[in-house]
Amino acid sequence: MQLIATQPELTRLVDDVRRGTEPRARVLEGWRRELVGNELLELLAGRVTLSVAEGGGLAVSPETS
Repeated sequence: MQLIATQPELTRLVDDVRRGTEPRARVLEGWRRELVGNELLELLAGRVTLSVAEGGGLAVSPETS
């Protein structure tokens, strides 16, 4: 995972989102954003959920509440 983002970078991203400040992280730039950045922002905003799918993989689904 550290090729995409380090733990301190993810912690700072979560903190920025919680404070309502502009998030700053490599994961929100270029290929990283395309790969996972947009979904991370959606997850942190509560617009999607993360769960374990059948077979053990991760599933990202729209929030349905």
